[in-house]
Amino acid sequence: MTFNAPMSFAALVAVIAQDPALGYSRFDWEAPSACPQRDTAVVWLEQRLGRPLDTPRPVVTEVHAKLVAVVPEGWRLDLTITTSSGTNTRSWVGGDCAKLAEVAVLLAAVAIDPDASTTTESPPLAIPEPTAPPEPNEVTPPPREPEGLGGSLRLGGGVDIGTLGPVTGVVLGSLALRWKAIRFDLGAIYRVIHRLDAPGPGPADALVWGTAGWLDGCGVPRTRWIEVPICAGFEAGSLAGRSRGVTVATQSRGAWAAARLGAGILVLPWRRVGFVLDARLIVPITRSRFTIDGRGDVHQVGIVTGVITAGVEIRHPFRRKSSH
Repeated sequence: MTFNAPMSFAALVAVIAQDPALGYSRFDWEAPSACPQRDTAVVWLEQRLGRPLDTPRPVVTEVHAKLVAVVPEGWRLDLTITTSSGTNTRSWVGGDCAKLAEVAVLLAAVAIDPDASTTTESPPLAIPEPTAPPEPNEVTPPPREPEGLGGSLRLGGGVDIGTLGPVTGVVLGSLALRWKAIRFDLGAIYRVIHRLDAPGPGPADALVWGTAGWLDGCGVPRTRWIEVPICAGFEAGSLAGRSRGVTVATQSRGAWAAARLGAGILVLPWRRVGFVLDARLIVPITRSRFTIDGRGDVHQVGIVTGVITAGVEIRHPFRRKSSH
């Protein structure tokens, strides 16, 4: 990113009224965790001043620097300088928060001591052209949760294709353990009761359903607001059925096991709450067959089945909050 020095602002910070009484200049700093913090900024400022910030001076200057994330430019610097001549505020926008922080320190140093920029061994920094402050309703992205260990609770529902019939409903819930770009999900799914008509004359049919637990391991490519979990795993449980409309009604249950492979998209409009759309390809290891005595087969689990779900995810970080 290239910056050009605005002569109007240089003139502003250089014209400071003389006051014979000694006083202390003030330096306020606000910045998100992704930007240099105040301790770092004070070190830079004192290097440029060539003396501690709390050194008494005949001219008292108050400087307030604020760095915020903005869309789509990246970062905005709001700098307010107050001297005996008055208060002035200017804003700059750029894609590099550290560069904007250096600009803030340079202008603060010149405001406090007009000779500061020539007393430091650091090369002079180019200063960006000021931009108009953003409109009050400008969209600011939520801060991205720092990398670290966290947990999630997910609840959802959707459809199953091919396990108990052409299309059946499902409900599910899961707990996840997240760390950087990896997550592990442990969950349960219930394939809701589905009716299958029996072949032959008469109104005979069967009700079938299933329950299973699963474990998935996922890699998670992501941007600021969107994650795309790509997962593989295994599920196991049981499928059950009960015949109706026949002379001797029966109920039976069989084992269910399958491999899982799929992906989802998770949108995080808030830091702790997201919405997810997920699809899984299910490869059955056990292919149960549903049969009604005297009427023959009513259904067999497909060679490949699938589950498509949507839901909400609630997140919680397993980390201590910063003490400063």
